[in-house]
Amino acid sequence: MLRAIRPADAADIVDICAYDGVTASNVAEARAVLRRIEADAARGDTVHWGVCLAGSGTLVVAYGFEHLRLAAIEARTAADNAASIALLRRLGFEPRPSDEALLRFVLRPGGRRGHGPRAAR
Repeated sequence: MLRAIRPADAADIVDICAYDGVTASNVAEARAVLRRIEADAARGDTVHWGVCLAGSGTLVVAYGFEHLRLAAIEARTAADNAASIALLRRLGFEPRPSDEALLRFVLRPGGRRGHGPRAAR
């Protein structure tokens, strides 16, 4: 399911949590970033959502690798979306050839950084 990312999710997304180009370096900083994003969303300035496992609220990358035993997770993004490309690379996604308008990236279980679930923006 798709849902808003909340400060309670901070521990799960600390390594991808950023605001104004500055990435959080710990859970407390991630919570502060998520509170700022919540305030922006309340004003109607942004939408910040993540993909979560229905019923549990946990984010899906860890579930996919650990429980479903997926061999890989694929992401696609526009060639001009520098922020998404940087995030995918930072998380361990590797570029793959694509014959589509979108760039293609693949993450394999050994390639991911950290151990927590990941969010998508």
